[in-house]
Amino acid sequence: MTPVAGRYAVYESAEFLIAQNNRVAEGVIYVDGVADADSRRVVQGVGSNYQGGFNTLTEVNVNGVQAVDFRVNISSGQLQVTGRTLLLIRLGAQT
Repeated sequence: MTPVAGRYAVYESAEFLIAQNNRVAEGVIYVDGVADADSRRVVQGVGSNYQGGFNTLTEVNVNGVQAVDFRVNISSGQLQVTGRTLLLIRLGAQT
């Protein structure tokens, strides 16, 4: 999503299923295609069909044309992501 210019609290939540044992899944909030390092969450599956979730909160500044999104990846194998929520709350004075 591409919000109007300003400072935002960005919250992301997602459920996931890692199909194979010992695979590493990662979720990160991106602003304009650049990973926000503070939002990075990493989970290693313990056993096959490992279920878990990503939850992260960060603060970002955008200029009105920058997109904010959440991306996931896995070291190898399959990662199923469901129940995703991406919430942006504008902070500070609005003009």
